[in-house]
Amino acid sequence: VKVVVFDLDETLTLSTFMSNSGSYTQEQLKPIAEVNFESPWVNGSRADKLHRMFERVATSNDETRRPLAVLTKNSHAQGVQAVLNLLSAAGFEAHFDAIWHVPPFGKARGAYKNHRGEWALFVLPMQDHKANVLSNLGANPKAWFPQLDDVLPEMVMENIVLVDDDRRNFQSADNTKVLRWCLVAKYCADYRDKGHVDNMGGIGAHDDHDYEALQLFVETPWSFKQELDGCTVGYRCCECTHEKKCTGVEDKKVCQDTASLTKSGWWRVMTGKGFSILGMGIKNCGRLGHRLWHHNTDGCSADTVHYKEAHKVESP
Repeated sequence: VKVVVFDLDETLTLSTFMSNSGSYTQEQLKPIAEVNFESPWVNGSRADKLHRMFERVATSNDETRRPLAVLTKNSHAQGVQAVLNLLSAAGFEAHFDAIWHVPPFGKARGAYKNHRGEWALFVLPMQDHKANVLSNLGANPKAWFPQLDDVLPEMVMENIVLVDDDRRNFQSADNTKVLRWCLVAKYCADYRDKGHVDNMGGIGAHDDHDYEALQLFVETPWSFKQELDGCTVGYRCCECTHEKKCTGVEDKKVCQDTASLTKSGWWRVMTGKGFSILGMGIKNCGRLGHRLWHHNTDGCSADTVHYKEAHKVESP
């Protein structure tokens, strides 16, 4: 993996709250960082954990630096500048090399960090879907990382990881696919003074193991593929239920989901605390926790309609 790309809304943020102007006074920085990035469901500072995760994900096994970027369809009128200001409130901008704002209409604008550590705005190649963005990134990295043209060669899609909360971003209408991805699960909750908030997300919002899992996935994505009954499982999730015995690969797919396969062949669903937020695109669908996911032709959904409480199942 040569580049890791993160969505903003409900992936880095739990839920996104921005000012109308998209900018913040010194007094506003702490509260705006807290409401967007800090989780009330885990111990310690989630922002600090994200800082450490960014540092580790950006450092490859051979000690070379791996570029990080934010790719967002955030709807704020100030576009990429508002996104940069929000990231800066928590100090996250220091970890990223570029921010790409691809709105549903108008000019797609980006920001990159030059060799002096200063942010500069630029116009992006026009792409209306994240899968197409990453495909174009692989073929023309200079257009997306202007400052890295001498160190970042052309890539294939397998060289790029996308971390996102919306499975629709992994495949475009023209069938361009993101081949290595991590899906951030959605949930609903009563949140701080905001009342009931739908479609929340956030890496590590409920489980600290998410950070380690993402790092492991980036370093060894091939280890998240598995062959069962001659079927290579990779790049796609499927439905897994804990009520039936796993005797083979149904429809040539298998989903590890939140379960571990016992020697008896029964899925033993591990329950415990909270929800898992991070889901893997290879081998694991909704791994690292306590959710079952629903499969359809486009991938896995973690919306509350399809959620059901997992419980241990003993073989008869």
